[in-house]
Order: sequence, then structure tokens, then C-alpha cells
Amino acid sequence: MTPAELLEPWQRAYPNLPPVGFVCRRALPERWVRTHSLPDAQRYPDSPQELAQALERYNATAAHVLGEDRGCLLFVARFGEETRLRDDEAAQLLALRPVHVLGHALDGPDGSDAIQVFAAPVHWRSGAFDPLLAGIAEEGTGSTLFFDPVGGGAFSPYDGGADHFLASPEQAAQMKRRFASWLSARPDGL
Repeated sequence: MTPAELLEPWQRAYPNLPPVGFVCRRALPERWVRTHSLPDAQRYPDSPQELAQALERYNATAAHVLGEDRGCLLFVARFGEETRLRDDEAAQLLALRPVHVLGHALDGPDGSDAIQVFAAPVHWRSGAFDPLLAGIAEEGTGSTLFFDPVGGGAFSPYDGGADHFLASPEQAAQMKRRFASWLSARPDGL
């Protein structure tokens, strides 16, 4: 699969947006839902039990958005001058599937930073990406986004929670009802 073929389903579902969570959040607030990975908006797990809880929440919300046992695309983005994966990140992703470097850098959200996007076809299953999600929960991996090219949903975990992008505002409202206890109490949803 060529880089253009990898990116094409994303571009159909999210025209003119790079597969980067914070960019999509700003552009698509009506289709965005943020959940916290730990109670009281705690950002990092302090114990193995808290890490297990964060992984449980990541997997539950990702399965809701992506479906279970589904072919997806995994995107990892790097910003600014350092537009390649670190060796430890590349090794972690190569263990999943080969990483394809997309053929060009995209403009950053403010027009000043280049964004280099790496993509890999993956098969989403709850629990299958726990090592990657644990690294994200503990601030070990940067901008990561899983995308379901059939249903159009996207799951973008970060250290502290996840941003989810649904195919419609109605699906976003449904997700907010289902995971209400994991949402932010802030009016802006952050």
C-alpha cells in the first residue's frame, strides 16, 4: 500500500485535516468527544492499578468509536524540525506492522510547523495495543490516532485521556451519554 493509498480514506472522511487529534478537535468540535483516562482528570497513573484503569478506559472508548476486531489505520505524527520517529517509537510500531512514511509534510496548525505523518494498517482489537497505550498514558509516545476507514471514527489517545471523532454530531452526543462519567466537568469539554 502506497502512502497516498494509506492517506486517501482519511482525506475522504476528514478533508483538509491532518490525522492529528488537537487539529481535528479545533476543526470539528461538534463531532468531538474527550474522555479522561482516570477519575478527577488525573493525568498520569501512579500505580499499576491506575494504569490498568487507564487502559480499560482507552480500550472501551476506542472499541465504541472504532468497533471491535476491525481493520484500521494507525497514524503517528511528529512536529517541527524533528520529523522522524525516535528509534524506541519506531521499534514499538514496527512490532505491530511496518510503518509507511507519508510522502510529504503537512502544514502545522499555525502554518509554521511541518507535520510528518507516519501510517500503518493495523487490526484494532481491545487489549492488542496495550503496550502502545501504556506508553501514551505514561507520556512515552507522541501524537497517535487510530482511524476506522469504514465507519469514519477516530480515536486519539494522549496522556490523560483520549479525543474521539465521530462520523456525525448525533454519534458524538450518543457517546457523551454513554461515557458521561468519564467526561470533563469543564464547559469547553477539555
